[in-house]
Amino acid sequence: MAPFTWVFRSDEKICIQFGVSLSKHPDKGQIAYELNDEQGYFDSGRITAHTEEILENGFKLFSVTLPPIGHGGGYRYRLGYLDTDGNEHTSQQSRFLLVCNDSPRAMTEIPSAFLGFANNQPLYGPIPQGRNYIWSRGLGSPFILLNYY
Repeated sequence: MAPFTWVFRSDEKICIQFGVSLSKHPDKGQIAYELNDEQGYFDSGRITAHTEEILENGFKLFSVTLPPIGHGGGYRYRLGYLDTDGNEHTSQQSRFLLVCNDSPRAMTEIPSAFLGFANNQPLYGPIPQGRNYIWSRGLGSPFILLNYY
């Protein structure tokens, strides 16, 4: 199952694919969306998805490409479909897409450093940021990094 929040860069094409069981008699796929951009623009509506194919496992596959959005913007969307009787069905679960050109795309893009030992094992992680750092060895725990801003 895909996560409910994705982060993209502004130069990436955002295509969503989803399937609906044939037992639900889907006719057309759709996405209900709310869009917010970095300038405060807001829009909402529905985008009709294209039918891709019918899969062997009994699902009708739909896809939709979202309109581009700039750095700092995002979509909140819900998957849905129209059945062959014209009834609309929309999921209750919202998913989120955020656009951030500064976000790391892989663990290798996050600078890491040796932070010490925890339970006799070396601990590596992102380089802490902030003004003051206090390394503390508490009772029952190997050490705790407290980060004060």
